[in-house]
Formats: sequence, C-alpha cells, structure tokens
Amino acid sequence: MVLYHLMWKQLLIADLSAVLSHRRVLPAAC
Repeated sequence: MVLYHLMWKQLLIADLSAVLSHRRVLPAAC
C-alpha cells in the first residue's frame, strides 16, 4: 500500500515537472 502510494506520488510529480518544463519551453520556442 505504501509502495503504491509512493509510486503514485512519483508519477504525479513527474507529470507536474513535465508540464512545468513544457510551459517553460513553449514560450521560448514561440
């Protein structure tokens, strides 16, 4: 149960960081 929660948290953080980096890169490309 704890491992599943940690994995879910890691995936969520990875998604957030990916979105943030995408938002940072997009304006620079435009």
